[in-house]
This record gives sequence, structure tokens and C-alpha cells, in this order.
Amino acid sequence: REERLLATATKEQGVVTFLKSDYGFIRSNKRREEVYFHYSKVDLGDINEDNDYELKAGQEMEFLVVTEDNGRVSAREVKFLNRGSVEFHKFLAEGVMGIIDKCPQPAGGGNSDEISGRIRLLESIMDADKEVKVIDFNSTDSPGGSFSVRDGSQHLWIREGDTLLFDVIKESADESIRVFPTKKEVVAVGKNCDLTSTKQHQSTKLVQADLDAMLITSRSVKLVSCNAAGRSEGTINVMKDQFGFLHCSERPVDSYFKLFELLPEKLQKDLRRGMGICSEDKTSELTAGAEVQFDLSLQKSSQSKPNNGKQQEKEQLKAQRLLLLPPNTIVKTKVLAKGIKGVVQKEDPRQTYSGMMELDEEVQTMTLEERHPYVYKVVQSMLNDESIPSIVFPEAQSVKEDDVVMDLVETLGKGKLNCSHLPTSDPR
Repeated sequence: REERLLATATKEQGVVTFLKSDYGFIRSNKRREEVYFHYSKVDLGDINEDNDYELKAGQEMEFLVVTEDNGRVSAREVKFLNRGSVEFHKFLAEGVMGIIDKCPQPAGGGNSDEISGRIRLLESIMDADKEVKVIDFNSTDSPGGSFSVRDGSQHLWIREGDTLLFDVIKESADESIRVFPTKKEVVAVGKNCDLTSTKQHQSTKLVQADLDAMLITSRSVKLVSCNAAGRSEGTINVMKDQFGFLHCSERPVDSYFKLFELLPEKLQKDLRRGMGICSEDKTSELTAGAEVQFDLSLQKSSQSKPNNGKQQEKEQLKAQRLLLLPPNTIVKTKVLAKGIKGVVQKEDPRQTYSGMMELDEEVQTMTLEERHPYVYKVVQSMLNDESIPSIVFPEAQSVKEDDVVMDLVETLGKGKLNCSHLPTSDPR
């Protein structure tokens, strides 16, 4: 029987992953399933003072794989290998950037199995003579990992439209191409690649010494920038034990947020670096008065009853994925002109010292980019890159935000772009 099994055996290499009293398992670089082995099949004669061989988790091995009569795969003639002998993948590219087309979904919370995500590369890479434009990635490679909420469901810090930095590998087991954590760090705008910056910050740019220090030994997938669709800025207004309110910079409205929505510190550092803000810059703490960047969306609609007795929907906004910014990053006011003369045309009887004035000369107001930097960025990206099929706002927008999007699409697009609404159940 043993001779019959060995006749069809395949030679493989791998790493010990688990050991019990008299058996263990090996992760092979030729298959997805782990291979069972019994201690009696291990050649212990290779262990001596001249090497560091030891039957433990992490030890690299070479072995023959047979398929038992019951269908189980197991190892024979298990031999020790020197460290670094086994390759599970080969690198196709390092320091690659891509945009998330589809977020992965961790197992649990209604998903029995992991659902892979998909990333569209900003620049395609080559695998032999094959061009690669889209690759898969798992939730385990998601920047910042996952977090759970009260109902026990698992959530990720990333969203569709976010830009990530990573390496690309080809698996030896099945030749699949996927995302792999990188040693590269996010670099400031203009130093390595054109990352996303919605404003021209006055912060000191990174110098070469900073760049040299950016290569680290630990690997991770980095979050370079958040999807600009639905992104906004504001100032923390009120802080409570588990929640707070912030004042939006684009219009006079407050938004609710939960404290756990503050991004992990490592993700914040990467995002600020991508904006050209040095890690040495003094960043605010999450307290009243702190400046933040965040995802803004419609929380829900509640009914309010005004004096006329008619039911009206009350706007309630929520802020998610908060990023702390250095003081004076957000432009709250702008001087349009100095020394301007004018004639008062009308006084407002309801407000003291207010009314309408006719100016002696025309004054240029804030540009669309200054008033609505994130929506402007979204629309311009569509106009500048015809390869982008569409941009979807990940969360439902309020009527006010929706009006801004529609207005800028019409004003800047000049008939080249269309804007439509999707039901909240749409998978896109």
C-alpha cells in the first residue's frame, strides 16, 4: 500500500504551522490545504550541532505528498531545509498604488466565509507578457485591520474609492495575483507620486532624510487617501463621553459622530503624509476646537412639527472616519478685498447692524474649488481621466450636499458628465 501511494507522490516544500503530541501540519507552497504529517515520517537524523534545525512551528521542510485512501493528503519522507529555502510567492511589483473598486468582507456577521475585495491599479504591471490592471485583496490586508460594533459585526476602515499603497505578488500555490503588505511608506506629494491633496498646505514638506527613514522592517498595506466623494472638513464643537458634534466648514450645520470613528493613529499619519503634512507637525487632539477631516453623510430623517402643524423632515448628518489635522489647516475665512467702499441700500429690521450694501466695484467671491474642495476634486478627476467609468458616493448624501454635487457637475462638466441617484440597496 505504501509503495502504491509513493508511486504517485509529489515533492513539495513548506513550513510547519502546527504540532501536537505525535503529529503536525505543514503549509505547502504548492497547494492551499495544509498537509498532515506524523512524527514517524520525519527524518530526525538531519538535526546536529552544525545547524539550527528543530521540529517546531516555522521550520522549513521538504516532503512527499500522498493522497490516503480516505482522501486526506499527508506527508512522507519529511526532511529539514535551511531557513529561506521555501518560497510561497514571487514579487511582481513593490510600492504600487491602486483604488478600491470593491471592499473585502470579513467572515462573520452574516458571512460564513471571507469575501475578497478588488483593487484597480493606477498603473498596470506586467506578469510575463500579461498586463495586470485589477487584483484581489483580503480583509486581513486591510489598513488598520477591522473593528466590531455593538451587534458583533465586523467592519473595515477602508471604503470603495480609497487609494492604497502595497506590493503585488503571485502565489506559488495557484498562481493567483494579489495584494501583499509593503515595506514602502506613504511619501509627501511631489516626492514619489501625486497623492491626493485638496488644499495647498503651508506645512513643511518632507526632506530626503525623512524619506530615507521611511523604509521600515514591518510590512503593511497603507491608506494613502480617502475617497473624496462624501469627504468634508470641520471643527469639533462639542465632546461627550462616547460621541460629539462638529461644525462643518462648507456650510453652517453640525454633524454627529461617535468617538470610535476616529481613525487609528497609523492610518492618520499615512493620510497626513499623503497630504504633504509632516509627522512632525503639531496635530490637534480630539477636543473641542480641533480641526478634522471626515466622511459626511445623511444619518437619518426624523419628523419635526413646526408651528404651522405640517410635518417636515429634519436633517441629521453623521461624520465617520475622522482624521485629525494640524491647527489652521482649514480655511475658515478669506479676505476677498480691502478698502472697499459702498452704499447701504437696505437695513434688516430683524437684525441689528445688518442689511444690503451696493459696492463701488465688483469683488471676486471664493472659487468653486475653495468653497467645495472635495466635490470639485471628484468632478475634476472624472473630467481629467476618461478611464474612470463612474464615481459612487459610498453613503447617502443630504439634500444640501446633493445640490452641491449636481451644481458642480453641471457647471464644470458642461454636458460631458451625468449625475444620477442610486437606491441605497444598490450594490455599487
